[in-house]
Amino acid sequence: MILLSVWFIDKGLIALNAELHSDLEEYMLENGSVNRSLYGININLENFEIEFDSLINPPRNREDGYPRAGRYVASSEARSKIEEVVNRWIQL
Repeated sequence: MILLSVWFIDKGLIALNAELHSDLEEYMLENGSVNRSLYGININLENFEIEFDSLINPPRNREDGYPRAGRYVASSEARSKIEEVVNRWIQL
């Protein structure tokens, strides 16, 4: 089972479990999050791994200076923050 999630890394907030990452992104934006700090990931509940893969990530990658990184969260700083928040809120 894959759990879709979007993380507002500046505030350590999470939105979980929608059909699309973009649905979660929209929810976060409607509730005061800043688009530049939203990253989409998947949490694989079968092997307890974080997959830094989402269609909402390419704009963030370009803003962070990684224009060809695609759907992967290219910023190591962002990945570290996401892992920190995942470990705080979800026991994998």
